[in-house]
Amino acid sequence: MLVNSKKNWWIMACILLLASCTEPTPQNPTNKLVSTDSVQQNLLLLNQAFVALEQQEINEYIAQHRLNVHLSENGYWYRIDKRGTGNTLKANQLVTIEYYLELLDGTLCYSSEKNGIKQFRVGKFEVEKGLDDFMLLLLLGAEATCIIPSYLAHGVVGDRNCIPPRSPIVYRIKVISIKDN
Repeated sequence: MLVNSKKNWWIMACILLLASCTEPTPQNPTNKLVSTDSVQQNLLLLNQAFVALEQQEINEYIAQHRLNVHLSENGYWYRIDKRGTGNTLKANQLVTIEYYLELLDGTLCYSSEKNGIKQFRVGKFEVEKGLDDFMLLLLLGAEATCIIPSYLAHGVVGDRNCIPPRSPIVYRIKVISIKDN
């Protein structure tokens, strides 16, 4: 019986050895990769849908508040309530503003009363792109409103504090000083 079990063990070991020496059969993946072009196209379509929805929200805000605003070439809406005096702002000038920054639903996020006046160099990307661009239209003493879509403000992540992702913002500002370099 012992000889028979050694023989069986030897036969099993040979079978296992032969089976392990054969080349593995290729497996066809069941989850084929989606082409990069297809992913990019879907992301583009999704982003266009978000932009269209945001545009609709901004248009509803403008209609609800009966605002007489202008659409800039860059994509923000603005209204100058008080023109101000002097020359328009230029890149690299240091500007100081009083402001209220709100969401379209009226939530006050930041203000000069709550957070202090805002001071920045124009054209140096120290503030939202939409506000930076808008400042080039203003004079000393100007009072204005600017509605900035999320892609010119805080984008898809928000500011991680008060401004949610993909949120247009409304600035109400007054230019209180302008200084050259």
